[in-house]
Amino acid sequence: MERKCTISVEHFVSLLLKCRKQRDLARSMETHLQIALYGYEAQAVLGNSLVQAYAVSGCMHDAHSLFNTLVDVDEYSWTSLIQVHVDCREYKHALALFHIMEKTVVQPSTYTFVAVAKACGHLKALDPGFCVHMKIVKMGLDGDSYIGNALLSMYIVSGSLVEAQILFDLLRTQIVVSWNILITGYLEHGLVEKSLECIDHMQLRNVSPNEITLIAGLKACSSLRAVLKGRDLHSKVIILGFDMDLSVETTLVNLYSKCVLPTEAQAVVFKLQASSVVPWNALITGYVENNSGKEALGCIDKMQLHGIPPNVVTFVCGLKACVITQDLDRGQELHCEIVKAGFDNVPSAGNSLMALYAKSGAILETCEVFNKLPNKSIVSWTSLISGFVDYGANEKALDCFEKMCVEGLAPDAAAFVCGLKACGSLETASMGRELHAMILAMGHERNLYVGNVLLDTYLKTGFFADGQGVFNFMPFQNVVSWNTLIAGYTEYGFSSDSLLLYNQMQLEGMFPDVTTFICTLKACGSAKEVSMGRQVHASIVFTGLESDGIVGNSIVDMYTKCGQLKEAHYVFDLLPSKSIVSWNSIIAGFSELGLSEDVLRLVDEMRIEHFSLDTTTYVYSLKACCSLKFIAHCQEHHEEIILKGLEGHPFIVSAVVDMYANCGLLREAQDLLDGLPARNVIVWTALITGYAEHGLSFEALESFERMILDGILPNIITYACTLKVCGNLSALYKGEEVHSRVTKEGLIDFHAEVYGKSECRFPNPDGAVEFEGTESLIFNSLIEMYCKCGCMVDAHYLFNLIPVADILTWSALLTGYARQGDTEHVLHLFDKARKTGIKPNEVMFLAILSVCSHGGLVGVGQHCFEAMIGEYLVLPALEHYNCLMDLLSRAGKLEEAVAVLENLPFGPDLVTWSTLLGASRNWGDVDLGRQSFEWVARLDEGNAAAYIVMSNIYAEAGMPASYSSLIASY
Repeated sequence: MERKCTISVEHFVSLLLKCRKQRDLARSMETHLQIALYGYEAQAVLGNSLVQAYAVSGCMHDAHSLFNTLVDVDEYSWTSLIQVHVDCREYKHALALFHIMEKTVVQPSTYTFVAVAKACGHLKALDPGFCVHMKIVKMGLDGDSYIGNALLSMYIVSGSLVEAQILFDLLRTQIVVSWNILITGYLEHGLVEKSLECIDHMQLRNVSPNEITLIAGLKACSSLRAVLKGRDLHSKVIILGFDMDLSVETTLVNLYSKCVLPTEAQAVVFKLQASSVVPWNALITGYVENNSGKEALGCIDKMQLHGIPPNVVTFVCGLKACVITQDLDRGQELHCEIVKAGFDNVPSAGNSLMALYAKSGAILETCEVFNKLPNKSIVSWTSLISGFVDYGANEKALDCFEKMCVEGLAPDAAAFVCGLKACGSLETASMGRELHAMILAMGHERNLYVGNVLLDTYLKTGFFADGQGVFNFMPFQNVVSWNTLIAGYTEYGFSSDSLLLYNQMQLEGMFPDVTTFICTLKACGSAKEVSMGRQVHASIVFTGLESDGIVGNSIVDMYTKCGQLKEAHYVFDLLPSKSIVSWNSIIAGFSELGLSEDVLRLVDEMRIEHFSLDTTTYVYSLKACCSLKFIAHCQEHHEEIILKGLEGHPFIVSAVVDMYANCGLLREAQDLLDGLPARNVIVWTALITGYAEHGLSFEALESFERMILDGILPNIITYACTLKVCGNLSALYKGEEVHSRVTKEGLIDFHAEVYGKSECRFPNPDGAVEFEGTESLIFNSLIEMYCKCGCMVDAHYLFNLIPVADILTWSALLTGYARQGDTEHVLHLFDKARKTGIKPNEVMFLAILSVCSHGGLVGVGQHCFEAMIGEYLVLPALEHYNCLMDLLSRAGKLEEAVAVLENLPFGPDLVTWSTLLGASRNWGDVDLGRQSFEWVARLDEGNAAAYIVMSNIYAEAGMPASYSSLIASY
């Protein structure tokens, strides 16, 4: 008993204090045992000391167990337990303990409040944080600089920068620590300029910066590429004696590297003369971030020459440099060094190796590296998925994403981005929606990068309403968000919407960048909005981006698409450096307007300026030669193409086949196609189109059959052309075969209910459902084929399936009924088309005039002809005038018909005179008949029908001499 009293309570307190300072768990447990042996468990001071010792040693279970047995818990035990939970990032537990503490009589200390403020900050729990702040004020502790800095840090970490600035301004003493918290806070939240302003204000208030301040300032300069300010801070570093501080100097190296000042960066590294790899890594990292891969690899070599062995960071940067330089051989050398150094199991090295192999197309090596990793983290999986996406193996990427989730790993923002990119490339909306649901469930929807890629995925899959929803619910949008939306609408032909978004973007204070201008110019070109295009051009000049090659090419392209060739040529001539893309843009503009001679002139100029023609140039040049029927020139081009080895390019081959076919050299086109080792759909379609356009419909159908036997799947253009041929031949059986193939291949959907779905692609602004261009083309071709074959019931059935028929559909159906002489249907459909908002075109008016002529509806026909010119501003072609003259002639109004003839804006043709010749016989007008006959004979000397009609006119008029003379002359 006497032995027990030899050790006092104070001695045990002292022992536990040492255990706490040394975080010695074993000694703490041993002391706890001795306290029990001496019967001191009931001593409150020892109980609290044991709790603190266990807590700081990380033995939370024992600390809590003992804590729960204490009757009199002091402030130190509460604070120790709270602080340890904070250190272990168990912020919710820390706050829960604090709330329990509040219900006791124990008053929190300065240290308690500091720990709780830190927990609130990391949880971004502003409401509890504000309550803690109010308690501090009530207790009169707000003047304590330690607590003030903790509260300042809480507001900064939770992102409440306005409240942080207000609190900072209220601090009684703003020491260097306070300034550093504010400066680094602004820097970490992207307000880089604000952090530099704080450094300036700090010095104006005579607070001297320390190494933390200088590092933050240099990082800010690095982010802004602010070289002058960076050099000013470099001077401060030297003046304050931090020029040999490794962390400061490493940040300096990083600044000069990012600002592409290699001489200054190397000077800092060499001045240090340190054996540390850290400054070298900063130098190498800077080169990599500036895409200077060759220089980065050179630095690694120099570092090794100085006897400094690379670490994992060096190897990771080296592998990134190999990706930049596309140097797989050097990457494999680094791989060997990584294995020798024993870093091959380090996740960052493995992930970088996977990125190198994936971007080099070595997908097997990528998988091999992944399989060898001992611990596959979320980053490893993401690297593998990213590799598959870069390689184009998007289905494999999504399989890996699913496997990762099955293995219990929660995807992070980067993994979701890769998964969404794969969905966008595959245009699979269902999987994209699943990922979207996961993103919402896991709270990643506020991540701007994830939001932008999700937006892009919906737009690529055509679900614009969902994409717009993602955009609208983003916490904030950056220029990438706007660009994605504008590009998406432009890509699918909603150019007017793109231009509205461009204007809205600027109204909301977002400044366009190069990508914005390029997408908007494309939209202007597609919509033929030249006035808007000029405004965008002016903005580009104002921002000084007109010298950018890609922007310049886009301006040229916009003006050419709008038909403003003079302006396009002016911009083209001002380009600081012309590229093959520039030349192709201006050539494309002239080609699309059918100015073939100008195309060939530009091609010659291009050659003079020593530019070599590429596949695109040859396609336009061949098209121009074909249009002008410059057969010799075409053959020269063909020889050039063979010499350059471009004859295997699908677009070139199809252009050459198309050229020969359009020039009527169909045998040459057929021979060229037959000699190809591999024939594709483009080449076959060019040949089929050539036969069809030259009236060789049987040969066109034969080529279609051969293509099918060749195992080539027809495309939309092939089917449209073949259906046209079937219609021309009235080959109904063949047309029905093509119809069946089109349906089986899913190119059109005959189930009308599909178009009532809520999840409809490509919705137009007023909510009506629209076809994709491919479906519209096929439907119109089918309707036209059935019309030409006289199957109006089938044609009308297809017409009724289309939710919103375009003008071509209406025209095809009207023309079909007009061929059948069905006046009632033609007039009814014409009226219905106008009521649905369709502006009638020249084809529809021709159908109306035709049926009015054959039906004797003179008044209706004349009214339609007048409305065509006066109301609808459609300029009549000769066919319309011929129909009008036929209409008047059949009704016996020969004088009015002749008046139309005399006022023709262009010369009459064979049909005109034949119409009047027939009318002359019907109404016995010998003089008009003789005049008409003479013109028919001039235009078609051997026209037997004309001689027969004229001889009948003479016979019926009782003019035997004239009759005999006419017969003799034939």
